[in-house]
Amino acid sequence: MNSSPAPKVSRAHAFPLIWVVPLIAVAVGGWMTFRELYDRGPEITIDFADGAGAEANKTVLEYKGVSAGKVVAVAFKPGLDGVSLRLRLKKGAAELARGGTQFWIVHPEIGLSGVKGLDTLVTGVRLNVMPGKGAPTKWFRGLDKTPPPDRKSTRLNSSHLGI
Repeated sequence: MNSSPAPKVSRAHAFPLIWVVPLIAVAVGGWMTFRELYDRGPEITIDFADGAGAEANKTVLEYKGVSAGKVVAVAFKPGLDGVSLRLRLKKGAAELARGGTQFWIVHPEIGLSGVKGLDTLVTGVRLNVMPGKGAPTKWFRGLDKTPPPDRKSTRLNSSHLGI
């Protein structure tokens, strides 16, 4: 009898499906890391006499109602005569890190002009900013209270309202 050669059996090395989920997780994590590093702006320090309510990784800096950065660290100044807040600005808000820029902590206020900052009772305090036009800098002294409104913008708003 004629014996035919034994067939060659080979297994195709298939990629185990169990590795799909970890690979997707690594890809998503890599994308999130890239996006965070790409959107990262400068880090600045603001000194305040009182940092009531400011918390690292919770308190945000807002400009015109939009988040422009976040507090990354809160520390006492040497001699315990105030508080230093370290903020990481977003890349698009890097122009806020200029001389003459004013920062203040928004607290609820009741005055003759009305009630302001009531939302901070629910959301917590936030920082607000009025941009300056000086040279780029990384250190600022924060204001103790909200500055008065800019007279130029008040006049423009009044003229649009017919006042």
